[in-house]
Amino acid sequence: MGLSSTVLWHQTKRDAFFKILSSRRLYYSYSQEFVLTEDPDNPIAFPMISLCDLPLSEFASNNWTYGDFAIGFSQNWGSKNKFTPVCYCNKNSIFLKRLIDSLNKNRSPEINNKILYCCAYLKYVQGPLKTSKKSFTNYKFYDEREERLILDPEENKGIKFILYGDEYNQYKRDNKNSSLVNNKFVEFENKDIRYIVANSNENIVKAKRILFKDTANIDNIVFLTKSQVTEDIIGANHNVEEMSNENDKENLYDQVYKLLLKLKDKTV
Repeated sequence: MGLSSTVLWHQTKRDAFFKILSSRRLYYSYSQEFVLTEDPDNPIAFPMISLCDLPLSEFASNNWTYGDFAIGFSQNWGSKNKFTPVCYCNKNSIFLKRLIDSLNKNRSPEINNKILYCCAYLKYVQGPLKTSKKSFTNYKFYDEREERLILDPEENKGIKFILYGDEYNQYKRDNKNSSLVNNKFVEFENKDIRYIVANSNENIVKAKRILFKDTANIDNIVFLTKSQVTEDIIGANHNVEEMSNENDKENLYDQVYKLLLKLKDKTV
C-alpha cells in the first residue's frame, strides 16, 4: 500500500465544514506549536492552513482527531497553492539544536524573521496533543503526513506572525473564541474537490445542496459518510489517548472485544 495519495485532506468540525463549503475558502488560523519552546504551557502560534497527505484507508483510521468532517482536495490544487510538507524532527535532533542556536545569535531582525518562517514548517515526530474533544499523552504527528501553507509575513505586514503564550488566548478572546485570521484565505472550486466526508447522510445532502448551488458541477466529487469510510477498515492506532475516567476504559474494552469477535468470525 502506498504511503501517500493524490488527495490532500482537511479535517474539521461541522460549523467550519459548512462555512468552508459555502465560501469555497480555506481560512488561515493560528495553530499552537511547541518546537521552539521547552515550556509545554507556553506554546507559540503561527498563522497557517493544514492538510494531510494520506491514502483514504490511513486517513480513516486516524481517530478523526480534528473532527467528523473532511474535504479531500486534489494534489494538483495543493501544489498550485504552494502547500509544503512539514519537516518532522525529534526533540533532541542536532538539526533542531542548530536551528535554535542560529536564532539565539545576534543576527538582524530580517534574517531572524526568515529563519522563523522556516521554523513554522517544523513539527515534532510525536508529543502530547489536546483538542476540544480528545487528549493524547503521546500523539504521533509523523503519521499525519501534514502539509502546510504558512501566511507569508513579508506580504502581510499588518498581521502578527507569531503569538506567544497568553497572546494566543487573548487573540481568541478578542475573536469570539476563534483562532482564524480574518480575511486571509485560499480559494478553491468544485473541480478541486475529490472527496466529501460527513458524519451523517443528512449532512451529506446538505453538503451536496451547498456545492450544487448555481448549477455547479459535482460529478467529480465522491460523497461518503464517516461510517461508510470506517466500518470495514481496520488499521493500527499508534496514538495513546488519555482516558478521562473508568467509563472511557470500559468503552474501549468493549470496542476491542467486539473487534476480536469480528476477526474471529472472519477467520473461522
